Amino acid sequence: MTLAVDEALANVIRHAYHGDPFGKIEVDCRGEGDRLEFTLLDQGEAPDPERLNGSPPDTFSLGGRGTHLIRMAMDEVMYERVSGGNQLRMTKRLPGSRQTL
Repeated sequence: MTLAVDEALANVIRHAYHGDPFGKIEVDCRGEGDRLEFTLLDQGEAPDPERLNGSPPDTFSLGGRGTHLIRMAMDEVMYERVSGGNQLRMTKRLPGSRQTL
């Protein structure tokens, strides 16, 4: 989970704000019974949908692994453009929790 949240924050800084140290990121973490949910909200540039697909990285590429790592570490990942900017929601089911079908 830590790796996924760290990578998501790094992606916002690097891609949405192009390294601008004054870009704001709102981070919310909630426990919802059997899961933890992390929500990031930024007002930076919207991401390229092609980069969000989570496909396995090219073995020869130096970058492009972040989204794949996030999707591997978390159980649910959802990006959407909202009135406040870009929102990324990442959910992780807690070990030993019951899953409902």
